Amino acid sequence: MKMKKFLLILMVVSILCISNATVASAVWFQDPAVGTVWIHPDGTRAFGGWYWLDPDQNGISEKYYFDLNGALFVNRGTPDYCVVNEQGQWYDPGTGRIYISTNKVVESAHIGPNPNQAPIINEVQQLTASDLNQ
Repeated sequence: MKMKKFLLILMVVSILCISNATVASAVWFQDPAVGTVWIHPDGTRAFGGWYWLDPDQNGISEKYYFDLNGALFVNRGTPDYCVVNEQGQWYDPGTGRIYISTNKVVESAHIGPNPNQAPIINEVQQLTASDLNQ
């Protein structure tokens, strides 16, 4: 009888632990007021500068620029004279190569005017779309 009670309690505790183990993830969101925005796991938006993000969680982070309202810049120049492509990724328009980092970068790291906010990036590479498909 004690063993059945123990197993029942163990099963209930296991179910509760599993059901409460939700993993928050960051997502793209289409805000009708401003356009495409990035929502961090804590519910806040990326805004006002550059962010290294890994939206597809493939271990390769791309750099994205957001305005003060949190809108993603796409197909245009940024205030610091960089250029972003149709997906909002920083790239070289002369070669079409995307700037990436293969380091473990905090997805909400802000690259802004305050150097204390910038993550340490030891490796930045350029890849074309064909490089990513190999």
